[in-house]
Amino acid sequence: MTYTPASEEPMVQELSRIAIPVRLHRDSLQHSLDRQLDATLHPDSTYTDGSWMFRAVKRQPLQLEIQPEGVRYQLALELGVRKDLFVTDLGGRGEIQMRFFTRIEVDSSWQLRTRTTLEHYEWLQRPVLRVGGFNIPVQRLADWSLQRTRQAISQSIDELVERQFNLREEVKRAWQAMHEPQLLSEEYGGWLVFAPQSLAMTPLQTTREGLEATVLLTARPRIAFGEEPAPLPPRPLPPFRWEESRERTLNLALRTAISFEEAQRMAAQSLVGESFSLGRRKVRVDSILLGTSDGKVLVETLLSGDYEGWVRFTGLPHYQPESNRITLRDFDFELGTRQLLLQTAGWLFKGALKLKIQKQLNFYLKENLAELKSRFREQLKAYRIAPGVHLAGELAEVGIGQASFSEAGFRIEVL
Repeated sequence: MTYTPASEEPMVQELSRIAIPVRLHRDSLQHSLDRQLDATLHPDSTYTDGSWMFRAVKRQPLQLEIQPEGVRYQLALELGVRKDLFVTDLGGRGEIQMRFFTRIEVDSSWQLRTRTTLEHYEWLQRPVLRVGGFNIPVQRLADWSLQRTRQAISQSIDELVERQFNLREEVKRAWQAMHEPQLLSEEYGGWLVFAPQSLAMTPLQTTREGLEATVLLTARPRIAFGEEPAPLPPRPLPPFRWEESRERTLNLALRTAISFEEAQRMAAQSLVGESFSLGRRKVRVDSILLGTSDGKVLVETLLSGDYEGWVRFTGLPHYQPESNRITLRDFDFELGTRQLLLQTAGWLFKGALKLKIQKQLNFYLKENLAELKSRFREQLKAYRIAPGVHLAGELAEVGIGQASFSEAGFRIEVL
């Protein structure tokens, strides 16, 4: 693939697909619910209905089962009731086994909505009043105890599940952060901007660890080298929608723009200060400039030593997919430089200066593509998008989809 001069209009870029897993961990939920219910049903907490007082205590830890449509809980409680009279108190106790189910839905604003209902209950011992050594069953008391227990537990479960699995906040943080530049490399000043386009989520699935879904995001990411780019104008969070997809991989099509100023700085790290021996003569590269001339890349080098002055080369960038590198093809002395050197320093033509500089430039381009690949592999193992939000992916290969250059510099799509 050969570079061609391009207008300032951006290249058509493929959409990237990014999968962000979101999970509701079973053990964490169970532990949190147990603590929440301990507080809700604390022995010192009482609920009153007129002169009746009521409290509930867990007989054993909560049992929890996660299913695709929601979460099911098994709970055994001991219930205590008491009625204050002017002369004496009436007291009683009962035991009940209860099964709750929490249905989980997501509304259009990405807010998790839960509705917990009592599926089944079984009285192991109905509440009774102890009066003068006698136990008196009271059906109304049992119904009232059940109603108060059901309401308290259902409300606690709904509040905790929505808090524990705060989908909207996680998605919102990720969406906003993807409009901000993310530093990839301090050494090269590389910045990644995702530029998100759309959002969806797969249906909830059960795993051994809990409840899981994948947020599917499309983006047009780009890499900018040099100064930190300005953040993109924030776009509102798109409405929630379901999307059936088995894709859990990371598919990035990156657009990168490297200005000639930045490419020049990076090339200078490889070339400036380098000395080249040409027979008994020796020259050193003191400075390098990159630009364009007549539809080609112009490389200007300031030499010192046995020759002092500017030497200019031109070449056509060419992408070699088999080696994943960019070379400068037809690299040669610029016409004006050629004519000048023929008159003053013809020995530069006979030496290997041109080939050595070309090789150094090719090495720089090749190594930076390899480094980009290495950095992405490391960072995408657990890439932090925002606090508490990470994406994980495995990058197999890095290649170039489209390439062009303009007066401003190189523009590349990395696939």
